[in-house]
Amino acid sequence: MGNNPIPVPTPAPVPVPVPVPTPVPRPVPNPVPVPVPVPTPAPVPVPVPVPVPVPVPNPSQQTVRLVGPREWAGRLEVYVDGRGWGTVCDDFFGFADARVVCRELGLPFSNAYPMSGSWFGPGNDQMPILMDNVQCRGDEASLHDCAHVQQHNCVHAEVR
Repeated sequence: MGNNPIPVPTPAPVPVPVPVPTPVPRPVPNPVPVPVPVPTPAPVPVPVPVPVPVPVPNPSQQTVRLVGPREWAGRLEVYVDGRGWGTVCDDFFGFADARVVCRELGLPFSNAYPMSGSWFGPGNDQMPILMDNVQCRGDEASLHDCAHVQQHNCVHAEVR
């Protein structure tokens, strides 16, 4: 046997990596803004107060009046055919009665307020007390339509 050397395998060539060019990002142009339709909300109905028609009395037919410092405040006087003008006693006179009077006079009546006693001065002795114990429901067209008595137990210091 001879001296033949054992062949040593030669290593396989190692592939050298080849650099791959990386793509350079290009800037993307801003897109043109497209208007997006925004739904418009439906209009919400706003409640509008409806004015309540207030009947304006005919002065020649007026059968109640307020005698005092303002057209909406004063001593209550009533007219009765055959007897003339007179006063109203404050017995049982309340808010419903005051509303009827104000409505009859064409005044705002939601805040009508009865004053007790002779707040706006007593009637005089020549003026009779024509109504007492007035009790309205509140829906009457006239104070004369309310329950009341003509015989009274009042003095002028009690008149409305």
